[in-house]
Amino acid sequence: MPRACAELEALEEASSAADKEVNRLVLLRGRLGDEMLRSPHHRWPELGIELDLLDAQVKAAFVAAAAARAAMVAVLEDPSYWVEGPEEPRWFKPENLHAMLECNLPRSRAVFAVACAERLAPTYLKHCEATGRGDPSTLERILRGAWDHLSGRELSDADVAASLETCMALTPDEDGEWLSYAADATSSCGHALRTLISGDAPEAVHAARCAYSAVARFVTERLGVPHVDAARESLVQAEVSRQFRDLYEELAPTEIDNDVVHRIRDLAKAEGPALFGPDGVFP
Repeated sequence: MPRACAELEALEEASSAADKEVNRLVLLRGRLGDEMLRSPHHRWPELGIELDLLDAQVKAAFVAAAAARAAMVAVLEDPSYWVEGPEEPRWFKPENLHAMLECNLPRSRAVFAVACAERLAPTYLKHCEATGRGDPSTLERILRGAWDHLSGRELSDADVAASLETCMALTPDEDGEWLSYAADATSSCGHALRTLISGDAPEAVHAARCAYSAVARFVTERLGVPHVDAARESLVQAEVSRQFRDLYEELAPTEIDNDVVHRIRDLAKAEGPALFGPDGVFP
């Protein structure tokens, strides 16, 4: 195993432990705050001291978690991390991505998944333009509803389930040169919607894998990059970097606010058209 991969494994464990410690302390502080509200006034000074100590611990834990993430980024920037052979970036293997997503709250997992689906949406539009079939406006509406849900205008589970059924009906079954990419787009959206309902990490992993697989397939099928080199190709690395950014720079292990949701949404919308190259999604 290359040095960077071995080092990253240790850093992944350290980062996961740091994120879990943040969650533990935040939950503990919340319970102590609730206890203070229920307690008689004469106990407030004592509990206030405990809250101040916990606040300091929470801040220190956040600093430690941020440092762990920064160390992981430094390893990812090491060229030796991109291993020889047909391997994907180690952190992006499903089991590792799942572990990272488990450190986030359900809402953050859903934001991550919907962002992956948003970046893929232009591939469905291209398929519709090429075949004269499909309904890109419906996919756009479904994604808009998902972002609205994550921004506080929540949909019921039944409404999300209805959107999921509609999304799956959009999956193309006719021939076309962009068929597989359009299917990745609707599949990623479907997994993102399931993440909205369940909050489960595996569904978010599948949404991310659709985006990764679409770009990897593009560089092998369209650009002629050998399969063994696909993981190191710049377009593939760019998508991995976007997912890593969303997961580790934007999404905190605690609750996020709407500003973060909107920032990730806007990034995904802007990056989608350049998914397969800086000059547009389809060179």
